[in-house]
Amino acid sequence: MILERFVSEGLAQNSYFIGSGAEAAVVDPRRDIEEYLRLAERSQTSIRYVLETHRNEDFVVGSLELAAFTGAEILHGGQLPFAYGRAIRPSEVLAVGGLQIKALPTPGHTDESHSFALYDASSKGKAFAVMTGDALFVGDVGRTDFYGVPERARLAGNLYDSLHNVLLPLGEGTLVFPAHGAGSACGESIGEREVSTIGLEKETNRWLQLSREEFIAEKMEESMERPRYFRRMEVLNLNGAPLLGHLPVPRPMTSKEVEAARDEGTYLLDVRMPYSFGGGHIAGAISIWLDGLPAYGGWDIPYDTPILLILETQDQLNRALRILVRLGYDNVCGYLRVGMDQYLREGRAVAGVDQVAPAEALQMQEEGAMMMDVRDHREKHSGFIPGAREIHIGELDEMLDDMDSSLRYIPFCSSGYRGNMACSMMKRKGFDNVSNLMGGFNGWKNAGMPILRV
Repeated sequence: MILERFVSEGLAQNSYFIGSGAEAAVVDPRRDIEEYLRLAERSQTSIRYVLETHRNEDFVVGSLELAAFTGAEILHGGQLPFAYGRAIRPSEVLAVGGLQIKALPTPGHTDESHSFALYDASSKGKAFAVMTGDALFVGDVGRTDFYGVPERARLAGNLYDSLHNVLLPLGEGTLVFPAHGAGSACGESIGEREVSTIGLEKETNRWLQLSREEFIAEKMEESMERPRYFRRMEVLNLNGAPLLGHLPVPRPMTSKEVEAARDEGTYLLDVRMPYSFGGGHIAGAISIWLDGLPAYGGWDIPYDTPILLILETQDQLNRALRILVRLGYDNVCGYLRVGMDQYLREGRAVAGVDQVAPAEALQMQEEGAMMMDVRDHREKHSGFIPGAREIHIGELDEMLDDMDSSLRYIPFCSSGYRGNMACSMMKRKGFDNVSNLMGGFNGWKNAGMPILRV
């Protein structure tokens, strides 16, 4: 038997390849499907099914892409009007070689959510593993806020019932393979461990210790940011994303061509490290460092504008393209061929981002500068900077029209990376008096600057 996890870094999204004999199934595939195809070739298996645990919100599911290459059948919950695949029946059993995969409706995160339990001849009718989607995570459970406040109590109750009446009865020894790991936007506090068991979750997952009433009440109070690109993912994953066939092939562009494209409205995405960006960048570019691109690209990058990449090295191109297509961005038109070093040697004008140390930032604040906290709520347990205005990085662009561009602003996050991103977004809108807090809140706190405790 083959059971292999594929992790989409940055998104903390898990997909699974399940193989037995000459057949296989893939659960929640991502859009760049080469790794599944290579594993199928190495293991001499034919991918027969593509299974979706739910209409995913945080990435473009690769079901249609994989089915186009393999002829696999796509199955998902029937509670939504999917434009592709077919609805799987409750308790339907699929044969994959010597394995049986049983469909278990586990609504709560969404109405069409399903888990998939695995059985073989030696398990004597007991599931040995279950793909839980966004119902049960390691140390956490799924969000129940996607349908809005009026539906939260209903969804929370459904999730409680799915956990206690469907998943926990599978048995304490059943392996748990969730759709997300630590850092995902689909869970409040998912644990670092990659795999668990039903028994371990019963003992250690605090959500499973609550009564139904307590569970619903806590879910009603849960507050998590919802990246704006989630709406786009929901549409694509309901109607089917356009087939790629292969990754985009952006054109290498000269410095002059890049500047011309910028002037015509192309989005310049600079994926270099923030302090490299701060030291010198092409005016108008937005700083989203490569490791942060999966989590934060969808907050700012538009879907209807060509994208042009500014890279640290040529090696970053393939990874940047994979991240972007997973988020539904198929419109990467080019990249700066010569790199920023050559761009600078050509004597071209560059912009920068002022970087300030905590002590300097405190003095600037005392002189009237506005500190801006762009962190998300999960980061604020360690405290706040007194007097700082809270504006999440994903809401910043919409707020800028109502802000005074003549004032001095100091955006900050936890480490300085998103603070730099915020500065680039503000400079794009004509805010010239912006400075990034080096080291972010962590640097401020460790330097002994004043903080407010939670």
